[in-house]
Amino acid sequence: MQKNKIASTHLFSSATVTLLSMNFSVFIFLIPILVVLILSVFTVNKIIKIDLKAVLSFTFAAAIIMVLNKSSLRHFTPFLGGIIVALIMNMKKTEAIFKQKKYTILALLLLGVSVYFFNGGKKPIQIIISSLVFLIIASGNSFFGILSSAFSRKFGQITYSLYLLHGIFLFILFHFVVGLERAKTLTDLEFWMIVTVSILPLLFICQLTFKYIESPLMSFSKTKK
Repeated sequence: MQKNKIASTHLFSSATVTLLSMNFSVFIFLIPILVVLILSVFTVNKIIKIDLKAVLSFTFAAAIIMVLNKSSLRHFTPFLGGIIVALIMNMKKTEAIFKQKKYTILALLLLGVSVYFFNGGKKPIQIIISSLVFLIIASGNSFFGILSSAFSRKFGQITYSLYLLHGIFLFILFHFVVGLERAKTLTDLEFWMIVTVSILPLLFICQLTFKYIESPLMSFSKTKK
């Protein structure tokens, strides 16, 4: 007897990948427009030559893709939050301020509010909250030393590999190791026990990909600059 809906999770995964691909493709087309707008606002004493035809072409292409995929600009507001944080960081005036412990407490409170009171992450207030927390962290706040610890730095190195590989790893685990038919009958406790046990081998694989793929490529890119 099936105790869960794991058999249909591939539909969710496929839909998620498709949705992300659609929205990200629109974002790629919007990048030149965003760059032009940002430069026009934040550069005062420089003359910027803008290729109007190129801007209009990208705008037209982005509009077509958005209509076909029924996309919304609100999907790209988190990127806008990150851009604003990057611009603020370039001013070099926030590091000394946001490193203070009171801002650590503020960030934790904001995260608690966001998780407890909101469902999702794309509403304006949630994006503002996450952007503020991101600004505090980007300014060098160590969250009482947690983010500056050796473990956090080591873990931070493999987060991109973890982001890319965890879905593939879990797919292989449940489809080929546990078996899909067996996975259908797992209780919540059994499911989370398997996921918990899988953490260590996944971290080990991510460490290998960082050491033998990411790190060499980053070193190679630096030699080309």
